[in-house]
Amino acid sequence: MATTLETPIGIPAAKSINDSRYIRNLCHGHVDYLVDALININPAVKDWSTISNLLLCGEAGELADELIEILTYSVKQSVTGELPIGRICQFKKGSAAAKNDRFSLEDKTCLSKILIPQLPSLLYQFIDDREKVANLITIALYFQLNLYSAVDMEKHLNNFMNAMECIVEKYDDYNVLQNVAKVMSYFATDMTHDLVADTEDTAEGDSTVWKFDSYRVREHSETCLSKILHGLAEKLRDSVQIFFKRQKDEKNSALMLTSFRKIIPFGIFEDLNDWQLWEPVYSLIKNFGEKISSDIRENAILFLSSALQWELYRFNCDKRETDKIGTWMKLLKHRQNFVEMCINILNDGSPGAYFLESVFFCLVDALISFNNVPDMFAKQLEIHIAATDVDKLTHLIVSNVFDGKSEINDQIELKKRRILLAAYCKLILHGIFEIFDASHLLRFYNKHYGDFGDIFKIFLNKYKEIDKLGCAKAMSITLCKWYNDIRRDNTYVDPCSDGFIAIRDLAKKFSNFFRTDPIKNREAIALIHKDGILFALKSEGNLKGNNPQNLSFLEILSEFSGKLMSQEKSFILHLLKENGTGVVHEKSYIIYLNSVQVIFF
Repeated sequence: MATTLETPIGIPAAKSINDSRYIRNLCHGHVDYLVDALININPAVKDWSTISNLLLCGEAGELADELIEILTYSVKQSVTGELPIGRICQFKKGSAAAKNDRFSLEDKTCLSKILIPQLPSLLYQFIDDREKVANLITIALYFQLNLYSAVDMEKHLNNFMNAMECIVEKYDDYNVLQNVAKVMSYFATDMTHDLVADTEDTAEGDSTVWKFDSYRVREHSETCLSKILHGLAEKLRDSVQIFFKRQKDEKNSALMLTSFRKIIPFGIFEDLNDWQLWEPVYSLIKNFGEKISSDIRENAILFLSSALQWELYRFNCDKRETDKIGTWMKLLKHRQNFVEMCINILNDGSPGAYFLESVFFCLVDALISFNNVPDMFAKQLEIHIAATDVDKLTHLIVSNVFDGKSEINDQIELKKRRILLAAYCKLILHGIFEIFDASHLLRFYNKHYGDFGDIFKIFLNKYKEIDKLGCAKAMSITLCKWYNDIRRDNTYVDPCSDGFIAIRDLAKKFSNFFRTDPIKNREAIALIHKDGILFALKSEGNLKGNNPQNLSFLEILSEFSGKLMSQEKSFILHLLKENGTGVVHEKSYIIYLNSVQVIFF
């Protein structure tokens, strides 16, 4: 059970927490797993009153970081029941689930009564420490907000909002401000106020009467949020306008960058359309793109990306047919300008890898959002990328994700590359890029299996569910293209060469995708064999005298023979014999023929 509001701050409890061997020895590097392990067996983990008082009185000392993390994770898990990644909990049904929900609600009420008065003081005390502030802010996401309507709690809402304003004024760190924006949005839009009736606390020694107003907390939060947004928007507008007049003002450029960094996290959670910032920000990039720093340029694009998403959201929600066409025309213009700007920056490729990654992610978001619009204007809003631009974007991904190394030791760099690859795969799964565009990436599946194998596996399995034949065609194209690339340097590809062995290993990996349910995969496997035979024996530019130069490709194709069903084998054998009359005594031909015939008979 959680510590109740009436529990005094006992010296034994404080000493127990402060001297805990789990904290002192730092036996676990991940606090969320430590909290999950102890939350049901050690009452100190949910002793929010003692932990907060230890922090406020300064007795936590060097352990303040660990105590704040424990406080944050214990609050989160008590209210949401959310477990750390990798931890599994048996799913509860019926009365057990209802009992669990009741305990969560009790914990939420209890921690709200304890921490609502304490949180503003904690924020002010640790306001100079970025990580501590970022963690403490998130605690407010789990408050029962109707408690702020009590007579003795209203002042704490004012104190908390004042603390939020101070943090916004002090920091331009994305993580801190994102947490502020998330909390402010929760306070301003939370609908649970309307679900709680007037209540009266009759606990012994306490006769507080809740004077509940269903809109009071929300309105107060909205007012404070609007004040913050207005201040940030005006600072950004002023700095942009000053830049239009004086481009070489370094002080103003620094102020403009800070303004972008402050407002972008809020732009994710709130629609900033009322401040009409699209035109000045877009003009900044269009007219002064080369004169501004890459940091300002990147943040300006991030701002426009979130603004465009909000504009699309308003368009989808707008049911007034009279204004629909005008809104659509404006959205179409902004969409076109934004996409062209992103593609031009990516094609230029000069600002740096990190900047290009941000632009690419913004472009991916726009492509997916606008190509899935459930509206009569959807076809006009769809974005179609030219084939040359698709090739350039694909080359960008290949050069930034696969650098020739079989393993990437830097975990942060690896994470960035995995996200980049996953974003490209999403474009194909959503039908924006063709599956055949992935052939440039699929050749790296086997070489980089340790770093990206799971992404490739999920991608191919999902696309196979969408279009089996398309997936098989992409695999075939990948193998054929890679084979051609090796053959450019040699008139004949030696089956014992490293390049050939690498292609054959990739074919083995591809064949594993068709090992289950051969009946459903029969057409896809037959397509791979048909394309492979024609490529090996009849493809254009393949012949040198009477011998096809791609003949050894048949040995690669034999990796798929085990997946053929008897209904298709006769067709494959007929196609092979019809096109291979001049090479029936060649080793590669015999190997492939036997791989089909052995199974056939």
